[in-house]
Amino acid sequence: RLRNSGVQLGEEGVHQFLDFIARADLATLDEPALNARLAAAPADVALHLAAAQWFADRDRGADAKAQYEAVAGLAGATPEQRGGAQAAAARIERLARWRREIVAEKLALATHAPASISHDDLALATVDSGAAPAAIRAAFAKVFAAQTSPDVVNDLVYVALAAGATDEALAAAKRAFADSKDPGELDTLAEAYHVHGDRSDALRVEDQALALAKGDR
Repeated sequence: RLRNSGVQLGEEGVHQFLDFIARADLATLDEPALNARLAAAPADVALHLAAAQWFADRDRGADAKAQYEAVAGLAGATPEQRGGAQAAAARIERLARWRREIVAEKLALATHAPASISHDDLALATVDSGAAPAAIRAAFAKVFAAQTSPDVVNDLVYVALAAGATDEALAAAKRAFADSKDPGELDTLAEAYHVHGDRSDALRVEDQALALAKGDR
């Protein structure tokens, strides 16, 4: 739902209203349609501001920042629009820098103290974090090697799968659960096979899990 309040009077109020209308107009567009609008009207300040918000709403910080920077360079932008765009771009860059620092900190923890990192911290460092895939895989390899609790491994397998470390997730699940008689653990192993692309093994293990689950009833 779009909301707008505190609109100023005068020329700046008109610009605020136009910005709001532009945001409402773009809210339901997909990216190709949005890019077509931008290509057709490269000097439209309200459109660039609305596009920046469109990208920000979808957690596309770099693309939102590019739109704000474009506004800052447009001759038709008012001082308020230009200043607001510059401030927004700086804020996006600051948040991105903080995120990179946090990700690096958590990856270092996974490397140097793999037995102590929580699955929440590991998810923060690896799932949609922007970290290099090789660094993510290396972190999971160390963390899995340091774990002895099946319950912890079970949770971490799903984090690894979400992070794209499918080789490491499958290796850990096979090591921990290949001989398990627990339906839940076998279900995790089946999921690891499935995400890894091993469909036949996934079905085989899932059948074992279902048979064990029925036997427990």
